[in-house]
Formats: sequence, structure tokens, C-alpha cells
Amino acid sequence: VLEYDGSGVGRVLCRSGGYGVGRYLAQTNRWTWMAYATGLYSREKFLGEGNDYNNFEAGLGTNLQVFMFGDNDTDLSTDFIVLPSLSDPGRFRLNLKTKLKREFVKDLYFSVDFFESYDSNPPLESANKSDFGMTMALGWSR
Repeated sequence: VLEYDGSGVGRVLCRSGGYGVGRYLAQTNRWTWMAYATGLYSREKFLGEGNDYNNFEAGLGTNLQVFMFGDNDTDLSTDFIVLPSLSDPGRFRLNLKTKLKREFVKDLYFSVDFFESYDSNPPLESANKSDFGMTMALGWSR
């Protein structure tokens, strides 16, 4: 179950669950490319609304990851998914996320993520159709 604040599109809370399968289309020690399909159920709650909206979606996506090893490892990944609604004909969502992660001292890294989300027909007419943003993180991993 995922919970997130998508307030940029007027959404207060969305809980999702689903199942997916994927396959590597290409894989080396420097990069991977994957395609996947998923089924998803989500329950959305919007600002100023008392109702919850239930949505069933099918999804097709792809993920590309590039790895650069050395003294300071670097990873670049891009994920794109198309989610047509099965319960609301004509509605679809698009999600794009790109992440750059760079280790600059042993196991200490900095990352930056960019994301774009689009909903062709949000349940509320007043809700934005798209949302985008950026997050940065400083972390440590072993």
C-alpha cells in the first residue's frame, strides 16, 4: 500500500495496491532496460471532497538504468508508465520519474529526482491535470 500527498493535483491522499510482472529486455554490467505490466487499484481522496474515488487501472511501463562505477559510483534511472483506467473509460495517467544518484565519499551520496504526473480526467473538475517536482536527498548506504 502506498500513501502520498499529491496536493499538486488537488489530491490529499491516495492508497494503491497492485501486482506486476516485468522482464529485462537488455542487461549488462553498465545498464539495464526493463519493460513491465501491472494491474492497480487505487482509492483517492481530494481536497474539499467527502467522497473517496475508487479506480482500477492497467499499466505498461519501461525502466532504463545506467551505472557508472569507480571511486564515486553514479546511477541514472528513468521510469515511464502509462496507466489507462479500467473503471473510468477515457481516463489515463502518465508518470515519468528520473533519478540521478552520485556517491561522493565512501557510501555517502547525493541524489536528485525529477517527476512529472499527468491525469487526463481527474475525478474533480477543479483538480490540476499535471504535477511536477524535484526532490533532493543526502544519504548513506552500505
